Amino acid sequence: MNTILSLATALKSKWSARQKEIMYAYFTHGENQYKTAEELGIGQSSVNKALNTAKYYTYKTALRDASHFLIQDIEEDE
Repeated sequence: MNTILSLATALKSKWSARQKEIMYAYFTHGENQYKTAEELGIGQSSVNKALNTAKYYTYKTALRDASHFLIQDIEEDE
């Protein structure tokens, strides 16, 4: 669990202000790259590039795995 959270923290610490802005818009638009691009006035490919450069999908997977681990641990304790 600590390794997963350390990975997520390390990835997040490398994000630029622009990457954070793009990711925030991406979240608020239901993880839709086209709507995000439209709001920010950039191309969808720019949104995709920012997400990939920031390793967003690795970050998201790490948090999802941590959540699953915690839920499983709680269920086993019940």
